[in-house]
Amino acid sequence: MKVHLARGRHAPELRKYFEPEKLDPFYSAEILDALHQGSWCSVLITSGRNALFHTFSKRRIGNSERFDIEPFLGYAGPVLNTDDPEFATDALAAYRQACIEEHIVAEFIRFNPLLQNQQPFAASELMELQVAKDIVIVSCLESDLSQLAEFTESCARRVKKGKRECSYRKLTGDADLETFRALYRASLQRAGADAKWSLSDEFFSRLSASALCEIHGVFHECQLVSSCLVIHSGRSAYYLLVANRRPHVHGANEFLIFSIARDCSRQGIHHLILGGGNSASADDSLLRFKQKFSMTRHPFFIGKMVHDKDGFDRLCAAPDAVANESPRGDFFLSYRATSIR
Repeated sequence: MKVHLARGRHAPELRKYFEPEKLDPFYSAEILDALHQGSWCSVLITSGRNALFHTFSKRRIGNSERFDIEPFLGYAGPVLNTDDPEFATDALAAYRQACIEEHIVAEFIRFNPLLQNQQPFAASELMELQVAKDIVIVSCLESDLSQLAEFTESCARRVKKGKRECSYRKLTGDADLETFRALYRASLQRAGADAKWSLSDEFFSRLSASALCEIHGVFHECQLVSSCLVIHSGRSAYYLLVANRRPHVHGANEFLIFSIARDCSRQGIHHLILGGGNSASADDSLLRFKQKFSMTRHPFFIGKMVHDKDGFDRLCAAPDAVANESPRGDFFLSYRATSIR
């Protein structure tokens, strides 16, 4: 069993086993650089032709020499190129040992709902898996008519109204980026969103500079009224960081998602992942909105790994060791303020 750990890049050996860009955008070095400013690691664990691949960005815990892992955006998690259960068990144990050597105490994993890459670890004693919620995935089809046929009738009517009364385009350049940031911040403030979503100007600039990131927008009377970031690579794209103007323009949000799906189809992208609701409830209002575009739902699994049990237990017993954060005992990393998004 060989462990290849690379910092801010993928190990050269990776392409013998995987093509990260074709797996999913969140395994792409370009997206990882944009999200983490080069502060990320790529792990490849191999035995013969079998391999496990994973990426992460570790966070320092307070002022200590310990770290943990908790991604805040996207879906990834370890992937295997084999269905050999013995290799899966041994590779995960080797990964855990590599984390211990990196002083990583624990890890929260957001598995990929399209890849369903949590499946090989379902019986593992090293990882706890649970379904967080359902994720809505839209098929990106080859014509306006076929795309509209995937939506509910009421949603299709709203798309047509939005198309009549609004215009759609991709946002480019500094002025457009600032317009999107302003709308995004206003949306956050209105929703009372968690502080972690108050992303820096530098973060947006890094993402907008990537060829794998696009900002899409719908305009009404020359004002941006509905917009989002789309991250794409290979055959999938993600609808993220959504911003809307109040009062809502009837049909604008539906027209935005329709337009993104059609643009994805033209780029050869098959799936647009809308995400889920604000909760796991089947009656969640955001989930109901997204289900208008597709009835295809995939379960979103989270994984919890404790790499250093003694260190983890000590931190949970003394959460004040984590500077400037409030303990939340109902979550896995209970010494931090943690939530599932």
